Amino acid sequence: KNESGPEVAGLLEKEVVRLSALPPTESELTPRKAALIGEFSRNLETVNGLVSYVSSLAVYGMSLDEINHFIENVQLINSADVEKFASTRLDAKSSDIIIVGNSKVFLPELQKRYCNVEVIPFSQLDLNTRLLRKKREH
Repeated sequence: KNESGPEVAGLLEKEVVRLSALPPTESELTPRKAALIGEFSRNLETVNGLVSYVSSLAVYGMSLDEINHFIENVQLINSADVEKFASTRLDAKSSDIIIVGNSKVFLPELQKRYCNVEVIPFSQLDLNTRLLRKKREH
């Protein structure tokens, strides 16, 4: 829903702030771990899912043996691991939030809440670049 863009941005920002300050409880981690493990298992049931996972391992230079350890590694994650990650990788002040949709519907409200909103027209969008914009042709 395009109208929800500003609300979703606010929720994301609050969650980044919360994770940076207060690690999740084990009761919050348990269902998330179950979802990750379930998704992983379902993906391995298809040829496309298996190929996708194996190709990701290859891209990141990881051993194919990682497939055998995924579930174990997910189960080992604890609140302290999330806290350490959040404290070194998440910063609400420097994070960018990307909202995709009909900006005409949510742009005015978004601009009220955030000072440096940038709209990238679909024709200029390139998700494979850091700036998300296609390079200009000279």
